[in-house]
Amino acid sequence: MYKKNRSWMYDKDAVLYGMQSNFLEGVGEFIEFALEHPAYMSGDKIRCPCSKCKNLKFKDPHEVGYDLYAVGFVPNYYNWTSHGEPLDPSVIPQTVGSSRYVPPEMSAWGDRAEMRWDQQMVYDAYGVPSQFNPPQPPNDPPEASTSYQPDADENPTFYQ
Repeated sequence: MYKKNRSWMYDKDAVLYGMQSNFLEGVGEFIEFALEHPAYMSGDKIRCPCSKCKNLKFKDPHEVGYDLYAVGFVPNYYNWTSHGEPLDPSVIPQTVGSSRYVPPEMSAWGDRAEMRWDQQMVYDAYGVPSQFNPPQPPNDPPEASTSYQPDADENPTFYQ
């Protein structure tokens, strides 16, 4: 029932303040789906997937509906993973010429070496291959090849 085409999530109409009738029905189905997965709720509140809250805030279901009517869904949230739906790679949109989806916000970050640590972490989590990090040679300076050898007459006791 819930795995149908979700193009309604981003279908806008100027007559109904940006909402099509299928959008209104779809928001109701989405809220029903979210309420059927209590493990992804905080008490009686669900995550708000609006473009303002971005699945970070828990709100009452009627507030979530209001936010979705007002500002719409966060971009590309076709797979409702923050609400209990298993990850389905077939519903994740792909960019042209890419084997993996890269969010538009990340494509402007540029060279990985110039990113902040938190941007690098997100970049790595998406599994985007990094062409900016060539393989490093092994680190064997000459002093690293010798290790500490205690003298035979020394008998260190580390515990008694």
